[in-house]
Amino acid sequence: MAKRRIDIEDLLIWTYQTQRADRVIRADEEAMPSGPSDRLSASALRELALAGVALSAAQGVYVPRSLHPDAEVVHEAVGMLPSKMRYMIVVSARTGERPDWTAGPVRMEPHWRELGSGELKPVVLYDRNRRPIMCPVEPRPTADEYRMARENWSCWHAGLVRLVGLLAEWPDCLRDFEPTGPAAPACPWLRPALVGQEPEGA
Repeated sequence: MAKRRIDIEDLLIWTYQTQRADRVIRADEEAMPSGPSDRLSASALRELALAGVALSAAQGVYVPRSLHPDAEVVHEAVGMLPSKMRYMIVVSARTGERPDWTAGPVRMEPHWRELGSGELKPVVLYDRNRRPIMCPVEPRPTADEYRMARENWSCWHAGLVRLVGLLAEWPDCLRDFEPTGPAAPACPWLRPALVGQEPEGA
């Protein structure tokens, strides 16, 4: 049977939203007793798992009764990535949302000062009669916030590329899927040149 070609991002969403691979595997591991005196019960639990009986649920979330082998392989491949890359990929897949490379909408925010209670209060400047005259503000996101947001996107995107490469090294590791992509752009903040635009100096 021909494998279904699927973008790596969609494959990850299927793995962590539909299959809930990490939760299923963790639930199965927690349900397996350890120690020599529990060999029979552990064997029985394994048979129940193979029969499709849900052993437990993680944090009150519904756990599928069986885990697709492709989801298990994808989850194992994700586990081979560096920790930050792995974290960003799993969070993005669970929520179905890509990292925000824009660092949020452009806005003006007041300067803040911390009170003795630990609360924050906007800085207000007063005239000599103690009448408020202004509240200093600064533009946000800052340059550092822009840089961090773009670094996070680049880390996430590099993880997608690395996953496709890992899974391609073992073409028979997936039964039903053939990952492609990623379709997501590497640097969405770089706008493509306008079609038909004349080069400078023409």
